[in-house]
Amino acid sequence: MKKVATLRIFADHYQFWVYDGDKNPFEPLLDYTDESVARGWTRSDHALSFSTRAHLNDHRLDVFLCDGPPKIAGCDRATVHPLRIPSRLAIHDTDEAISIDLPKNEYSMVLAAYNLGKEPSFQEERLDDSKFLERLEWERYELYVCPSIGVRDGPYKNDS
Repeated sequence: MKKVATLRIFADHYQFWVYDGDKNPFEPLLDYTDESVARGWTRSDHALSFSTRAHLNDHRLDVFLCDGPPKIAGCDRATVHPLRIPSRLAIHDTDEAISIDLPKNEYSMVLAAYNLGKEPSFQEERLDDSKFLERLEWERYELYVCPSIGVRDGPYKNDS
């Protein structure tokens, strides 16, 4: 497993997207329901929208490339999602935050959420990125990009 990025993302409207970078993640418009918000995600064929909880919408996101299913411990929620990437992987908060070149393939995106609802104070939110990213006690996420593990959208178990 290799960490490829640690980002500070602003989850405008309590959401951020992971998608095929040559597509528009907002077309078609995703269907947000009380159920999709509660489970933490909704999707289209080429985009995943992940819901956040902390009201200040400021989060750490670590991105990893994996050779196989990751072992995850201590998270509040973990979900897995198949996603075909024919171009590049993109992550979007209020703008495209990062783009990662990947071989064209079918992948499994595993998202682990930690400390749901825990957030910095208004003073702490003003920390510069390096100081903010040192703090692991606030709501944060880890995205694992893996070769397809052949499962549909839903909860992730380490034995998937």
